[in-house]
Amino acid sequence: MPALALMSALLVSGGDAPAAVPRPSPSAGPWVLTFSDEFDGRAVDRSKWADGFGWGRSAAGTYGWCDPADNVVGGGVLLQRIERRPQGGKPFSVGCLHTRHRFSQQYGYWEARMSVAGCPGARGAFWAKPADESWPPELDVVEIHGDQPHIARLTVHWWEGGAHEHSQGRFTGPDFSGGFHVFGAQWTPHETIWYVDGVERRRTRSGAPFMNDNGPFYTILNIELYRPDSSCGKVAYTSRQFVDYVRIWARAGS
Repeated sequence: MPALALMSALLVSGGDAPAAVPRPSPSAGPWVLTFSDEFDGRAVDRSKWADGFGWGRSAAGTYGWCDPADNVVGGGVLLQRIERRPQGGKPFSVGCLHTRHRFSQQYGYWEARMSVAGCPGARGAFWAKPADESWPPELDVVEIHGDQPHIARLTVHWWEGGAHEHSQGRFTGPDFSGGFHVFGAQWTPHETIWYVDGVERRRTRSGAPFMNDNGPFYTILNIELYRPDSSCGKVAYTSRQFVDYVRIWARAGS
């Protein structure tokens, strides 16, 4: 099935289209939409996104090389592919986008409607880190492994007492590679709260005093490989991540 047909089928299978006026899942209090991409054009919007990560084309401990050709927009959806095409010393080519130098924000609510790859060794991620490229801290709105496509990993990372610390929760739901689902995280000075399909699934104060140490975060949307022997790329349909939209809000007056 052609890529655009797959996109259309997934949009239908994922349920009704999002509301015309975007609202965050945590509806209490006034919010201001500060960033959005509905992927309604014919190409990646270069005023909002750049290819790769803010620091380069690959990440330590992974096996994919970010190739601009693996980010495709059409039919109202972003398609991010895994291809068995070696580049940059990595055995796979993958789709990666980031907003560094275009958009960053401290605190707020991050949300994306996604259908992730379901092949073993894949990792789909929607996350954020400091725009000054320090690490940690890090906010993982969601990570999903193709080996376990029904488990959403919801994580924060921070630096404390000279050591990297992290806190991860897992929500077991349906097969997140089988259709669209909405993943969101609210970052405040006091805690982080995660939502899946509009329902709160995790809340933690862990790391909260340290998450703001390095200023505003930029946003990353990518598909990656964490196994060099992955079978990803052999079956196109299971080696794709689809993103219907990305939206970010700030508290009014913040």
